[in-house]
Amino acid sequence: VYKNLYLEGRAFVIKEVLGKEVQVKVDYMGKVPMGGDNFEMRVNATVYYNGTKNIATEVVRAGLAVPMSGKDRSRDAFLYSDAFDEAKAAKRGLHGNKQGEHKVQDMAKPDEKKGRAMLAYLQRSGVGGAGVPKLKGFVEYVLAPNRYKIYIERENVQISLNLAGIVAPSNNAPFAGEKRKDEPDPCEKEATVFAKKLALQKEVEVQVEHFHRGTYVGNVYVNGKSAAVTMLEEGLATMVGQNTSSMSCKSDATSGEEAAKKAKRGIYAVGAGLPKKAQDSVERQEKWTSG
Repeated sequence: VYKNLYLEGRAFVIKEVLGKEVQVKVDYMGKVPMGGDNFEMRVNATVYYNGTKNIATEVVRAGLAVPMSGKDRSRDAFLYSDAFDEAKAAKRGLHGNKQGEHKVQDMAKPDEKKGRAMLAYLQRSGVGGAGVPKLKGFVEYVLAPNRYKIYIERENVQISLNLAGIVAPSNNAPFAGEKRKDEPDPCEKEATVFAKKLALQKEVEVQVEHFHRGTYVGNVYVNGKSAAVTMLEEGLATMVGQNTSSMSCKSDATSGEEAAKKAKRGIYAVGAGLPKKAQDSVERQEKWTSG
């Protein structure tokens, strides 16, 4: 459940500053309650973009935030009052009638029946010609280098989606209560950092191809380009041992992976190696074909 125009506020900030160079000036350290007597100290800062433009002032002016009171304040707090009065007079955002809760259907971990029903619904939506349509989405979290949590606004739903046809280096973290069996894959940190830079908090296009073991599988496009292809080109994913039947841009994917091999990037660098899941898939296929 999102409250008080949270989604609109997030979209406004992303549109204003995403991909731009910013200047950050720390104002103070603030205590954030963490339950009970516990608290965490966090940095509070003023963020400028496009020169001297203050993002907080613009959010307040849009009616998507209100100034804080108290002794700990931003260095530009004097600007917020005028922006607040302007938004209030214009009845923007929080000062208008469009408020309250916005309930989003969470399908990040659906059961089989609900998951397949939502798949059918998503494949009837969107735009495009033949085949699975493309939906406009927003990457809320990068759960793993090849796994995203995506909010699809028009359908008002959140899903977890694995990129079709690839496997990326994993942390191989054990489940709660279990002991670690495997070490993190080579290039796991690099793949995670790159995936976040590529897709986190960005508007994307999504093709939801199928539903498998509680997770949606499909294709994600960042600025029109397949995220899977980009990961392959950087040597931070592989198609080895994977089912590529639902993968788009296969020709680009194949040439991208070959280029990474030749350049010895990422997992193809000396001393690195394929992710364990890729190795396991190859072993299973070899056993099946030989036995």
